[in-house]
Amino acid sequence: MIPSLVEEGISQYLGSGPKPYLIPSFDSYNVSNCEYWDLPPQKDEDKPTYLRYQEITLRLLQLLKENKNDPQINLVKEEANELLNGIPVTKRYGGSWVSINDLLILDKTKGIRKEWWELHSRFAGSGVCFFQGYNSTEARATKIANILIVMPNADQYEFLRINQTQGNNHLIETDRIIGALKKLENEYEIVILFALLDLVEFIFGKPVEVKNRARIRQRLHRLCPSAEELTESIRSGRVTLWWD
Repeated sequence: MIPSLVEEGISQYLGSGPKPYLIPSFDSYNVSNCEYWDLPPQKDEDKPTYLRYQEITLRLLQLLKENKNDPQINLVKEEANELLNGIPVTKRYGGSWVSINDLLILDKTKGIRKEWWELHSRFAGSGVCFFQGYNSTEARATKIANILIVMPNADQYEFLRINQTQGNNHLIETDRIIGALKKLENEYEIVILFALLDLVEFIFGKPVEVKNRARIRQRLHRLCPSAEELTESIRSGRVTLWWD
């Protein structure tokens, strides 16, 4: 069970109570000893750069659709350009394109909810692990968590075990994934953010040196050959391995 002081502290901080967290499987849900809290909507000032850029881009597309001569268009373009200061922009499909990972580099929080950072730090050493989760298609698409998951266990890899995280299109068992990630943790202090049956998301507690990025990329690629944009993810410090 989650210690009552921890549970009460989380509830007071978030302004909501806990709910049982069910582990998703291929065709059902399994009971776990984890609990989750709904996270409040983010204020504009708390949104990561990549989400703000996405919102500005959608606003610009809507203005162009309604009236190509709208004077607001140039103002919105300037707003977008300010966010991209120092970020490489490429031309694709007839327009400008920038990687989410490039934008993540601008965020000290790596695009992770401030509530996770605060509570993860506040209750360190209390025998629980914190994860951020997504209970909607929109949340998963934007990579912005809308729930906070708490597991009553100090071993973060237990979350992979209860999710039975494994390769889907690449035969690899949970224990092998855990072993590879533990080896990385010894070098770069990785922290698990989220896991599912066929996915694990984590951050590097220490930056991966430029000279070592190719080596780390090869190790992660062997672990998950279908992983995309590994080079950029390692550089930004936030990696998702998905065995689709």
